[in-house]
Amino acid sequence: MSDEPKDDAAGRLFFQSAIFHGARLPRRPRLAGATIHEPARTVPVFRDCDVLVVGGGPSGTAAAIAAARTGAEVVLLERANHLGGLSTGGLVIWIDRMTDWSGQQIIQGMASDLLDRLPKDAVAGPPRGLWGQADETTAAYWRERTASFHGIVTWSPTIDPEHLKLASQEMVLESNVHLVLHAWGSIPLMEGNRVAGAIFESKEGRMAIRAAVTIDCTGDGDIFHRAGAAEETDVDARDIHSCVNTAWMFGGVDMRRWIDFKTGRKDDFSAFMDRGRAACDGLFERPFVSWRDDVALFMGPRLAGYSAVDVEDQTEVEIRSHRLMARHLDVYRAHTPGFENAFLERDRLRLTSTSGVNHPLKQRLRP
Repeated sequence: MSDEPKDDAAGRLFFQSAIFHGARLPRRPRLAGATIHEPARTVPVFRDCDVLVVGGGPSGTAAAIAAARTGAEVVLLERANHLGGLSTGGLVIWIDRMTDWSGQQIIQGMASDLLDRLPKDAVAGPPRGLWGQADETTAAYWRERTASFHGIVTWSPTIDPEHLKLASQEMVLESNVHLVLHAWGSIPLMEGNRVAGAIFESKEGRMAIRAAVTIDCTGDGDIFHRAGAAEETDVDARDIHSCVNTAWMFGGVDMRRWIDFKTGRKDDFSAFMDRGRAACDGLFERPFVSWRDDVALFMGPRLAGYSAVDVEDQTEVEIRSHRLMARHLDVYRAHTPGFENAFLERDRLRLTSTSGVNHPLKQRLRP
């Protein structure tokens, strides 16, 4: 079943996409009630610091830099091999609008500092003089390039994730933050009811960082959840922002030909979409533009009813999404102008959220 979302009056949805509800894959039952005893052990302290930030996505990067600029000793833990979170590793390379409806940039600060560091060929979007333009032809052009909404051109750039990784890294290091990659912050250190740091896991084993202040930027609230803070689940399976999926990219494409096909041959485009849905059991997605014309971005299909904090749900989403990615490639290469020579570029798990498409699904929310 699919439900096509509609633009709402507040402009919350920046794009159209179907939400898919389908049969789950067979799953082996867990061993209910069985436990083991983990004996007490001594955990080495990696270091002490003033501020520990757990999670190196956009929020964690900003928190670490801001804290370091006050003179604090800061450690930033990130489980991946890079910074940027979903905006880099998650391939959410299209940044939601940073301007208001008049074209004035209202999201600035560290976000602008990062984007200003990127090479010109690593950022795509309308020039500043067009921000806020409502001319029908101009708005229509940029709508196909994810930078126009409600008939108004916005500053909603698409970015090269590799350059954003580098820019994020350099800003953190220039601020004298102690960056630790490949480190999964897993358990809070507790002193009574106060979080006093965190334990992290890595190839070296389990280690601890003691901190006067601990900032949870894990996206799903892993640290405050395990610290026992109040929480609630706020997920609506009918909402596009409460879905889980893998984002991926196809290289070797010509997005200008695709846009001409989509906008200029509507009957052929409709027939193509029907063909794709039939080939993919209804789970068929359209591509978005990226920072360059020879790379297509797929931010779906979006799968409803899965939890971002359930390891088997995450596994099932990866399995289904990888199969769908291969099917999409076959259909697009065979039947779509501009995709004849397409190839798999990369893919990353992307967890969408009730709070916006640039954030992971928050199953754990502070009330």
